[in-house]
Amino acid sequence: MGGILACHEAVFPQATVGYVLPLDYADARWQSDDWRAALKTDSAPLFPGESLLGLRRPLGDLGEANLRRALTVEIRDGAVTLFIPPLSLEGYLKLIPLIETCLGELALRDAVLGGYAPPVDPQLPTVGLVSDPGVIEVNLAICVTWAEYELQLKCLYAAASKVGLGARKLHFNGSQTGTGGGAHLVFGGPLGTVSPFFVQPTLLPSIIRYWQQHPALSYAFSGQYMRPSSQAPRIDETTFSNLYEAEIACEGAEHLPAPADPVTIDLLFRDLLMDRTGNTHRAEISIDKLWNAFAGSGQLGLVEFRAFETHPSCAAQAVTALFIRAILARLAADPFSGRLLRWGAELHDRFFLRPLCGGISPRSAILPPSKPAFCS
Repeated sequence: MGGILACHEAVFPQATVGYVLPLDYADARWQSDDWRAALKTDSAPLFPGESLLGLRRPLGDLGEANLRRALTVEIRDGAVTLFIPPLSLEGYLKLIPLIETCLGELALRDAVLGGYAPPVDPQLPTVGLVSDPGVIEVNLAICVTWAEYELQLKCLYAAASKVGLGARKLHFNGSQTGTGGGAHLVFGGPLGTVSPFFVQPTLLPSIIRYWQQHPALSYAFSGQYMRPSSQAPRIDETTFSNLYEAEIACEGAEHLPAPADPVTIDLLFRDLLMDRTGNTHRAEISIDKLWNAFAGSGQLGLVEFRAFETHPSCAAQAVTALFIRAILARLAADPFSGRLLRWGAELHDRFFLRPLCGGISPRSAILPPSKPAFCS
């Protein structure tokens, strides 16, 4: 038995501000409840605040046997706003079409869904939108093939163009660059312990060794933000002792039996792949989503490559991902075992300054053409 219950602010008990329906999905059927007896009223009093009704329910006044999950409906900023309770994936997939059908029959166009997202599931493609200062961050759905990734990019770039958005920044001198936002690439496999980084313990050490020996991969796609203070510093741009300890960690991981223990992999590299402040998220190769026991969504078996800036061209963005995917496929088939190199000052002088100065012609330099150029 269940019922829809009106809601009111505590200071205005006579004014209805929305409705609540106790709701859950279990054992292949919908479940509801009636809160009237527990609340001893026909209208639920809300906690003071400006949050959605679903976050201000009087749960403390309910009995132990009462269902606490609930769907709420209210009008906020002229739009019908629904609070979705935490549901199983099966229940979520049944509820959303019902809401869509109801809105269609009532001809309601302005509607907002809030509350809880569906549980993480590899079979459920999810696109995430986050508002960052000056840009909109878009997290694409999991792609099994590069063709799926390219298709998603094309749809995203086309949708952005229709509303006047683009993946470019216009400078005062007329030049166009990427937005400055990251186009991070995340690789893994089936979620959890069957990730290729656990099934093949040599893969992550191979990636670390290969990227450290090929600094061009760190700077070629990173746009205007790079080096130690950036959001994606190399492993040899943090502390001087990092390379020595990284070699020990790589050798340790390479000798683990397959499949490797995810906790061991995390402990080997967590304190090495980070920036100078110890932030493990700000690293060129981030394992925050590999097997991070300190984050709710950290045990996904994923490795994130962060030294990539959003490119104005959809085709260039897609080909960049294909290039990196090809490198990872090669390392998976043929593990890379080269020693970590001590680049020293050569790291920035050779791989960072040379590309930067390559576009400076003798005519644009301060020195006359007859004088030797520093960047030549």
